[in-house]
Amino acid sequence: MLVIFDCDGVLVDSEPLANQSFSRALKPHGLDWSVEETMRRLMGRSLKSCVEIVEAELGRKLPEDFLEKMQATPDGDGTLLDHSLIMYGSGMGNGNLHRHSDMPVLLAGKLGGKFKTGYHLDYKMDTPMANLLVAILDKAGVPIEKLGDSSGPLKMETILV
Repeated sequence: MLVIFDCDGVLVDSEPLANQSFSRALKPHGLDWSVEETMRRLMGRSLKSCVEIVEAELGRKLPEDFLEKMQATPDGDGTLLDHSLIMYGSGMGNGNLHRHSDMPVLLAGKLGGKFKTGYHLDYKMDTPMANLLVAILDKAGVPIEKLGDSSGPLKMETILV
């Protein structure tokens, strides 16, 4: 199981797991870093920064279908993407106002069967982004009551298994 939060510099303790899966996903693309090497080079960086470092090391761009390749990578009783949850989005909904609400976020993966895919959910304005993080951490087996400005876990019954 993997949880990747790309939160514009906010670090989450699942990062060692993310680097383990990232290391495995990069091998078919010609980068055979150990988990330790991947952590040394990529830990604490945004997804964009990680991709830039990897592409510089490879001397070429990663394929556009990198997530599709993760879907095709066997992992236990499923695929790497089945056992992962990658969150991609912006750290600000409105940079001029420094608002961290009303942000578009993409969740890719099923977190070991705990999420359904293929949905678009819309929440009311001023719903804290941290509510999504609290809900994801809970499904990942790391229940917490509060994170940052969260007011509780985001209600996501539509996509939860």
